[in-house]
This record gives sequence, structure tokens and C-alpha cells, in this order.
Amino acid sequence: MLSRKMSGWAWAGVIAGISLIGLAGCGTNRTVAMAGRIRITENQLNRALKASQVIQSVTLDQSRSAKQSGAATLAEQALVIQWALAHKVISPGQAQNQAGIWIKQHLMPAVGGPAVFNQRLSRNNLPLSSFRQYVAQQFILKAAFNRVTATVPHPSVADEERYYTNNQAFYVSPPEVLLRGITVQSKAEAESIITQLKKGASFGALALRDSRDAYKNQGGSRGWVQFGASSALPKDWLNAIARLRPNRMSIVKGPLGYSIIEVQASRRGATIPFHAVRPAIEAELVEKAQMTMFDGWAANLKKTEKIRLMNT
Repeated sequence: MLSRKMSGWAWAGVIAGISLIGLAGCGTNRTVAMAGRIRITENQLNRALKASQVIQSVTLDQSRSAKQSGAATLAEQALVIQWALAHKVISPGQAQNQAGIWIKQHLMPAVGGPAVFNQRLSRNNLPLSSFRQYVAQQFILKAAFNRVTATVPHPSVADEERYYTNNQAFYVSPPEVLLRGITVQSKAEAESIITQLKKGASFGALALRDSRDAYKNQGGSRGWVQFGASSALPKDWLNAIARLRPNRMSIVKGPLGYSIIEVQASRRGATIPFHAVRPAIEAELVEKAQMTMFDGWAANLKKTEKIRLMNT
């Protein structure tokens, strides 16, 4: 949370943190950064990287430049953590307790359960106690952020409306198509149904008689469905729909067989009214104001405690 300029080291949705209480493990005790009198070691840097990889289940950039950026970030955060503990913003025990709850109630279910979580720890050679300590540091940083930005005022309605007007393109719903389909077992059956439809057969009647999907009792109608990146339709359907004009049909292969799909009509995305997105706009403006305030506060903190980087 200290900085959004961390690239691949902006680990997970949780704030990237460090171990000030000693996470022993791979690497060495070679100093990679100093934050005032606080020493950041290669060991700590590698542990922070591994802990983040457990959360994200990805391999993060470990190039020299990325590690140097990570060392700088850990040094900055060390100062924030030192400040938070000195000002009793949160106690280490409280942070540990919150970390345990977050791991059990949020992270484990999100990754697929305790077994998958433990596999991630094992794959990164990271003990649970060390990982929990890492997460506890995140909550110390979060508590510091909340304390520093507690006085950020909420934006006025006029500010929110101005932001809405200046970013109108973001507040448009996806385009939609009025869609219906008939799903059969083979391509030959699908081609036969298209021939019947071209001769005047009723789409709804054929769907009721022959379709294998859940929409047969609705005459194959799926109603108005969103079209675009956020659509729940299969990719092959989206590709076919993109080529179809209203009242045209196409055959698409899918898990249930072959589907005859028809776009009956289409309409552009509608502008989402201000009142519907106002809560999201308010939250975004508050977050931006918080980040600005915190970055300024952190910059002043760094002036009092010099940060020095060594070769990583």
C-alpha cells in the first residue's frame, strides 16, 4: 500500500510486507538495504517474494532490477511498520490474530482449500509460521494506512458528478443481443434444421421438439444477453455472434453437440445512470485521496530516516 510503483513486487491484493521479526530461510544474511537503522537482508527479501508467490500462485520476476525495487519497497515499509508499532497503532499480537483469521477464512477458500494452500507453501519451501508472520506485517501496514488517512474527506456530489462526466466511457453497459438457439447431437442434424427453418418451419417448435439444452421449453430463446468481454457466453458463440447480423444463423460446436444460433436483434450498451455508479465513484475518489495523502506522509517519513540500497 506504500506505493503502487512496485510492478511485479506489488504482491497480491494484500499490501506487500516484510519480516522484521526474522523469517529465517533461503538466501543469506547479506544486507540488501538499510532503512535508518533497520537492516533488510537477502533472506527477508526472498521470503517476502516466496510469501507473495504463495498468495498469487505465480512466479514473480526475480531479475536483479526487480529485486532491487523489492528491496527499496521493503525498506520503505520497514519505516512504516516501525512507526506503526511505536505509535501503538496495532500490536504485534493483534496483527498475528488478524493474519490467522485472514488465512483461514479468506485465503484458504479462495485458493481451493487447506490442501491446495499447503501445497503452495511446500512448493515455495515456506513454513506456515513464516507465512503467517508475513501476512501479519500486511495488517500492520494496513493499520498504519488507515490511521494516516483517517481524516480524508469524502468527495462532494459535485466532484462525483464531474468525475462521472469526464469518464463517461467507463459507465456504459456492454452491448446485448437477442439470442435463441437449438442444440442437437450432430452437425448433420443441425444442417437439417437450418434447411427446415429456411423453408419456413417454426424456430420455437423445432427447439421444443429437438433441442438438447435447457432453453428448449422457451422455444430456444435466451432473451437479451450481454455480448463482449464480460459475457457469460462460450468463446465460440461470441465469435459466431460477432459475425452475425440480425435474423442470420450459424452453427457452433459445443459440449452438448451442435447449436444453431440466431441473433434476432442487437442493441448498443446503454449509459449507466449516475445514481447507479455513484457509490463506486465515491469509493474510487476516496481511495485516490487516501493514496495521495499516504504517499505524501511516507515521503516525509523517508526524509527523517535515510534509505540506502546495496547491490542485490
